[in-house]
Amino acid sequence: GTAIDTLKDAGATVYLDAGNSGFISDVDALSDALRRSGVERADGFSLNVANFRTTQDNVEFGTAISERLGGARFVIDTSRNGAGPP
Repeated sequence: GTAIDTLKDAGATVYLDAGNSGFISDVDALSDALRRSGVERADGFSLNVANFRTTQDNVEFGTAISERLGGARFVIDTSRNGAGPP
């Protein structure tokens, strides 16, 4: 919790890394973990960092998580996904 506050107080934009749907598929458990980690104090959560899931898969996964977090914003790293997982 203090890392989020410290970074936000310094003017940083903070998104908590939520992995990807290939790493964890239980959106309820992931949403609870994000909540316990202080996602409400962050700018949102991020998906697919250093991974290869498709954009569509990430949008669906992120939307399901966001709905459980009262509409939390999310960003998707698309720099490696290309045509999806190998």
